[in-house]
Amino acid sequence: MENSNNHLDVEKKSERSETVDLNDNTLQVDISDALSEREKVKFTVHTKTTLKDFVKQDFSVVRQHEEFIWLHDRFEENESYAGYIIPPPPPRPDFDSSREKLQKLGEGEGSMTAEEFKKMKQELEAEYLATFKKTVAMHEVFLCRLANHPIFRADTNFRVFLEYEQDLSVRGKNKKEKLETFLRSFSKTTDEILLGSTQKDVDEFFDKEKNFLLDYHSLLKDATLRADKMTKAHKDVADHFIKISSCLLEMATADTNQLERFATKSSDIFEKARKIENRVSTDEDLKLSDTLRYYMRDTTAAKNLLYRRLRCLADYEAANRALEKARAKNKDVHAALEVADAEWSQHQACEKFEQMSAKGKEELMDFKVRRVAAIKKNLVELCELELKHANTHSQLLKASIAALREEL
Repeated sequence: MENSNNHLDVEKKSERSETVDLNDNTLQVDISDALSEREKVKFTVHTKTTLKDFVKQDFSVVRQHEEFIWLHDRFEENESYAGYIIPPPPPRPDFDSSREKLQKLGEGEGSMTAEEFKKMKQELEAEYLATFKKTVAMHEVFLCRLANHPIFRADTNFRVFLEYEQDLSVRGKNKKEKLETFLRSFSKTTDEILLGSTQKDVDEFFDKEKNFLLDYHSLLKDATLRADKMTKAHKDVADHFIKISSCLLEMATADTNQLERFATKSSDIFEKARKIENRVSTDEDLKLSDTLRYYMRDTTAAKNLLYRRLRCLADYEAANRALEKARAKNKDVHAALEVADAEWSQHQACEKFEQMSAKGKEELMDFKVRRVAAIKKNLVELCELELKHANTHSQLLKASIAALREEL
């Protein structure tokens, strides 16, 4: 796991957190391969397309996480996309936790048996690999959301990201830029709170959506925390089974009478139970926790759309007031020019607000359909996996009881 050239051939399996439905084959994007190094992950982005905007129909480029963030920021900063839900950026690859656990395991190697150390190391390596696969999947989902959107797929920056074979020369933010980003975020949050308390929405649909998304995000956050606790509990059980299995095996090697065979079989039973519990933990993390966590981020993206629209509404009403003020002045040449300028500004603000409202409504309705379908799909798959694991548990218990009775 510590190898700086830890290579993974990324498989397209049903275990990925699918949040988009790929029905359109004119632009297909996937991450066909990934290379994990100590400080970064290199993703091989593979594209197949029949669109004439691209030079080739089948090509691949290598991208890093910072370049995914750069692409997301280009969409967020583009005024043309203010009325759309911008897909949330993929989370930064974080393998520090797994590395720290492995380091602690190495430091405590002398306090455990060789068998216990071997199993614990295998568990941590499996955890690292699962985290790596999820990281790859989240980056792929981000690209698939863009590729399957009728507007985003035509974006120039997106085509550059997919097609430009050289490094995009995107670097991480320095301290000054991070501070500026924080201040902008703080200013946006303050403005959002102020608008939410002073600006009344004229459209009942958007007002209901705002209240729903606020409650929904809070419930998702709570559900995610509970799902993480449940997943961790299964993982803890699996880890404790390692210790029990190792202790029983150690007893078997120290005893030469009938207890030897009993302890050996008991150790084997706990080892099989450990593998089942570990699979339960992994499946719950993938199908439940990851799904909830993703839609927390997607709900935040939807709330950002509502904030941009409310800001646009505030600007539109300000333009109306400016126009009324200009018309109330004496009708000299300067006042006429001021009125004409105010009318133009009011017309622009009105047009922008109406377009944003129309697009925003479509996006929010699509978000609901997509969200419900994806969560339903993952919950059905989770239930099927839980039933499968419960059946495996039952079979193991029956076989274990029968085997231990023979030894008694």
